[in-house]
Amino acid sequence: MDEEVVKKVFRNELKRLNGAKHERIIELYGISLDIEKQTFYLVMEFANNGTLREYLKKNNLEWPEKIRLASQIAEGMSYLHNIDIIHRDLTTENILIHNENAKISDFGLSRNLLSMAANSHNDVVGKIPFIDSRKLEVGENYLYGKKSDTYSMGVLMWEISSNGRPPFSDDKNPVSLMKKIIKKSREAPVPGTPYQYIDLYSKCWDHEPDKRPSMKQILDQLNSLEVNPKYDDCSPG
Repeated sequence: MDEEVVKKVFRNELKRLNGAKHERIIELYGISLDIEKQTFYLVMEFANNGTLREYLKKNNLEWPEKIRLASQIAEGMSYLHNIDIIHRDLTTENILIHNENAKISDFGLSRNLLSMAANSHNDVVGKIPFIDSRKLEVGENYLYGKKSDTYSMGVLMWEISSNGRPPFSDDKNPVSLMKKIIKKSREAPVPGTPYQYIDLYSKCWDHEPDKRPSMKQILDQLNSLEVNPKYDDCSPG
């Protein structure tokens, strides 16, 4: 991409992100330029509990707390979609926790300006489960939409149920992993997960975008979700 085009996209994205003001969004305070290195730095709100993945691993959360965090994320994503911002990289590592509350970060800029080739092998494999399965199937010609974020939200909700275990963590081969996901392979429910929660995230990661709920619908269902009955892998159904 031409350098001037990159700068123009960067400026336009900064304007959009600077307009995203919500308690569930990490706030962008400004931008700093290192003249010597010719490097831009984003100055953003600090989150004192780290990433959602880290927080889940460190804290054995009960289901009401897990649902509360999922609801907060859906609330923030619903806000972004209402102002026509698509995240494109919604994962448990891009959700930050501040004072035990979820805040969405790292949206917009990196997906437009950087390629996944710049990331390490492990980073790429770790992101694959969160990528819209239709995007994996179609490739570059498939445009991310709001329902792509919905797909990612479904995977994120599953990871919340697993207490921070990365999805498909045993599969280190990106090609075979992509093929599995395209063929509609998904992580199995975690024992002890509410049935209504499983049903909701399963709808989110449906292979067909039109069958996925909107973020507003996800938020509404999470806010009315019953924690019982729960899934038991030893029982039928």
